[in-house]
Amino acid sequence: MSMSKAARLMAGLMQTPGHLASTQGWYRERLAGLDAGSPEGRQARLAFFAGEGAFLLHFLHFLRFIPQQDAEWQGVFADIARLLEPPP
Repeated sequence: MSMSKAARLMAGLMQTPGHLASTQGWYRERLAGLDAGSPEGRQARLAFFAGEGAFLLHFLHFLRFIPQQDAEWQGVFADIARLLEPPP
């Protein structure tokens, strides 16, 4: 997908209240179970945001990886997963 097409899709989403509300609801559901008052909940929230950011950067072609094949891409998500591990 070209960068301009991705930008148009995102702009369209932002201007379509029904789609925007649906997407906002999806994110609310994902974050609803996290206790932002606990260190573990904050770590999980951070890991979720980091994963979403990595996908967005890839999707917009700001960072190019070959998902499922690129060792650097896999390393990014391994680092994010480590955010969820309990401290030693």
